[in-house]
Amino acid sequence: YDKVVVLDAGHGGQDPGTNGNGIDEKDMTLAILQKTYSKLQNTDKVKTYVTRIADTYPENIDRAMMANEIGDIFISVHMNSAKPNPTPNGTEVLFITHETDKKGKLTSKDVASVLLKNVVNALGTNNRGLKYDTSEQKNLIVLNKTVVPAVIVETLFLSNPGDALKISNEIYQENAAQ
Repeated sequence: YDKVVVLDAGHGGQDPGTNGNGIDEKDMTLAILQKTYSKLQNTDKVKTYVTRIADTYPENIDRAMMANEIGDIFISVHMNSAKPNPTPNGTEVLFITHETDKKGKLTSKDVASVLLKNVVNALGTNNRGLKYDTSEQKNLIVLNKTVVPAVIVETLFLSNPGDALKISNEIYQENAAQ
């Protein structure tokens, strides 16, 4: 394989993540991950591993260590919320700059930029941009304990009725997975 990707469905098990408009984050992230994993199984260029394939909760440090041990790239799928404010909407991708980032090699920023563009195009969501190197991101274990390019894709806002309606539709889940 050219690359090994570790996919992560955020939250899970006893940790539902955020919720909004009748949708739990852990369920949506798992649905998208399962669809993405299925698509990537049909290629001989990328080997894909997942941190969870069911409603379980691997510890965040275990997710990061798995990425470090076997992955070239780590992608964690999440949903956003601005409860009780229903206005914020769209897609953003979080990353931090790693000490291991080298010019001429794939970086977290490279992965984040590509994913942001493609998810926004696939879902027709508002592009909220890249979020990086803030104290909030630096506190996220799956970003700050990884040494491979690592990102969190905040697919959309479950607190926004329009975004929630989109992601509850199987077609949009497939588009996000693609």
